[in-house]
Amino acid sequence: MTSNPFNLPNLKPPEPEPNPFDPAQGDLTKAVENSKEILVLIRENPKLDHVASALALFLALKAGGKSVHIASATEMRVEFNRLVGVDKITQSVGNRNLVISFPYVKDSIEKVSYNVTDTTFDLVIQPKSGFPSLDAKKINYSYVGAEADLVFVVGAQRLDDLGALYHTDRKLFESATIVNIDASPTNTKFAPLNLVWNEFSSCAEVVYEIITRLSLTIDQDMATNLLSGLSEATQNFQRFNLKPHAFEVAGKLMAQGAKRTFMPQTAAMGTPGGFASPFGPFPGAAPAPFPSPFQGFTPQAQPMQPLPPVPVQPPAPASPSPTPQLQPEPQTQPTQSPKPVPQPAVNPLNPNNGNGQDVNSNQLQEDWLKPKIFKGSSKV
Repeated sequence: MTSNPFNLPNLKPPEPEPNPFDPAQGDLTKAVENSKEILVLIRENPKLDHVASALALFLALKAGGKSVHIASATEMRVEFNRLVGVDKITQSVGNRNLVISFPYVKDSIEKVSYNVTDTTFDLVIQPKSGFPSLDAKKINYSYVGAEADLVFVVGAQRLDDLGALYHTDRKLFESATIVNIDASPTNTKFAPLNLVWNEFSSCAEVVYEIITRLSLTIDQDMATNLLSGLSEATQNFQRFNLKPHAFEVAGKLMAQGAKRTFMPQTAAMGTPGGFASPFGPFPGAAPAPFPSPFQGFTPQAQPMQPLPPVPVQPPAPASPSPTPQLQPEPQTQPTQSPKPVPQPAVNPLNPNNGNGQDVNSNQLQEDWLKPKIFKGSSKV
């Protein structure tokens, strides 16, 4: 089945990019075997994938008997504290150049010179007139400038991404062999050995390939670091453009004892800085800054309580009374009498007359016992 059913000209599927490890493996192996000092440098403001991958490479080279140092110009954040070996990362490398530092006021220095004798080197700092002399107690000494013949650069798209590690010692990058490790498609491929491939979703996959091809051992700590970086870079294997190679590497790492000690923190899951999962919180996930008031609440059906029965008093049976005899009324002349004023009906069961006034109990009793006569007809 053809991939161009309409026979359109120049419409072909993109050719897969060649694996960069195949042509570079020989040079990479030779550079590592012949190196005396190796540096693993992490870019400024790194992601967890960058730090985890660099640490795994550092531990693998050190376990292989190499003299290796690891550094980043950015101070490590708290989120990296679960990575094995994070305490080995420094913010400067090398001890080649002596740096003398002291507090400086603008335009306060007149001249800087030096004198050389047979046994000493004197540095002379002359202040301008009107400014105090330099306080010797405020002078600080430090060292910069590394000596290395092989440098692994992790996560940088260009050398400027290394920050002060690059700007303070550019000669190092001119003399040493540089290996570019990255998974970004916008990488500028600045090094002689560029290990950047579109089949890689993370730097962890690149480092895993390096360690494997160099025949170095991957222990549980290295595998755990790499799996943590791979999980963060792929958003817990949910990234839309995820490649099959990521699942393959993850399976190999777990077979080598990797522990899932970190899960990515994505705001899309509803908690800024936290990751939600139906299986519960994962180690390393930051708690939500505003806990829900319903946290820990489990609704339960409550049985309905029946209403208490209302006691109903049955009406007392009326005692039978003899039917009174009707007497004929005497014939009298009609007289004009004023019309009676209608009185409100009195409820015999309510002890008031509707106006909030109590009714005489004797009157209520007489009215209740007075027989009533109703006229009508019914058919049985």
